[in-house]
Amino acid sequence: MNLKQIAPVQWILAALILGFVAYYAAIQPLSTFGEGHPYDAESYFVMAQQVSVGEPIVEQRPFVHRVALPYLVGKLFPDNIMLGFKAINLLFAFATLVLLFHFLRFYIKSVTVVLCLLLLYVSSPISSFRFLHFIPVFTDTPALFFMLLLLHINNKIERLNLASCAAISLIGFVGVLFREIVLCSMLVLAFNQGLEFARKVPFLRIKSLDQIAYGIVVLAACAAGLWVTHGLVEGAGPYTYSQSIVQIIYTLWMQPLIYPLAWLVAYGAIPILLVFGFNSEMRDFLQNNVSITLFIIGIAMLAMVAGYHTDRFLYWAYPAVLVMFGKFLCSSRIVAAPLFWKFFIFAPMIVVQILSSRALLPIPDDLAGALFDPGKADRLLFAAYGETANFGQTYAASMLRENRITLLLQFTGYAAYTALVMMLFSRQSLQGAKVTKE
Repeated sequence: MNLKQIAPVQWILAALILGFVAYYAAIQPLSTFGEGHPYDAESYFVMAQQVSVGEPIVEQRPFVHRVALPYLVGKLFPDNIMLGFKAINLLFAFATLVLLFHFLRFYIKSVTVVLCLLLLYVSSPISSFRFLHFIPVFTDTPALFFMLLLLHINNKIERLNLASCAAISLIGFVGVLFREIVLCSMLVLAFNQGLEFARKVPFLRIKSLDQIAYGIVVLAACAAGLWVTHGLVEGAGPYTYSQSIVQIIYTLWMQPLIYPLAWLVAYGAIPILLVFGFNSEMRDFLQNNVSITLFIIGIAMLAMVAGYHTDRFLYWAYPAVLVMFGKFLCSSRIVAAPLFWKFFIFAPMIVVQILSSRALLPIPDDLAGALFDPGKADRLLFAAYGETANFGQTYAASMLRENRITLLLQFTGYAAYTALVMMLFSRQSLQGAKVTKE
């Protein structure tokens, strides 16, 4: 890209992105609870310590199988485990930001829109640029990088051959060593290369047998990586995937407000605008870009069974969700409408997005295990606010039921407002079209 072709607004957006990255690093304190590595992080921290002193890795399942990052930290930063996790996660976070720019540009030609989407990504409290300063010891960041990398490669390769199959197999193998969720992107890639949807039963058609064979190979590479993660370490505790899945499904069934609210906690106003702004161009896009459709559906289903942090799991769909929101920004008639209408749609959207993500405030502290006992939030305005706000009150999966109801009512009010403005705009557009014809 020629620097002379970059518009002033794009320079401003790029500066805002980097400014927020630095801002969150400056304002976000470490979690008080667990000395900065509570909950799952405690297992990763212990694993890195074991590596640093040459001991075999023995820890609780399923965390013990996410061995790559604790191993790197233990080897490269044996004297400062916390710094090691923060440094490597930050490196992956910046790599993901650069990769996300190119991934979004594949679908969206407007650099301005892509930079707006990157700003949304950086400002989310679930994104690495915020969360790693709160709890540095976590494995999501490298895993999300490898997931995005596989999705981007899927876009760039029309047909797998021996060389690309070998390279992708290596990426998948390494990726699952960091976290098993990398398999999700590999499944999408394998399906997209070898199969396509059809109108007749069984509603699938094989593109070519050699692509099916290559797809099996890359999936086998991921399976081999998972086998290695189980063979290199010793798992402790009674955890089993099947039992966990049953418990999570039961929890979501008994507390049905968690799942819909988790989408709003993860993405703010974006899901609402996508629902009410859905148009024929977006529908055609989903039909013609099966990998995006499958990825969203796959993560949506995974969030129902993967664990109790439903909000965080849904956020793993961020590449596809941001693409869809970018398509809305590029194709919605209201984007090309007079300033009056754009103000009444986008001004409230920006306010709701800032409030729901607490974009100008740090993630509130976790006091004595607030994720398990959050208490009632003092003030709710699309998110928890007030002096006693804590980490547990920021997630739909952990907040009290009465807080879920309050937040859902607030988002419902915003949704009703958005639907009303969209409807009035559509009516005026139709009336204007009739007058023009006459």
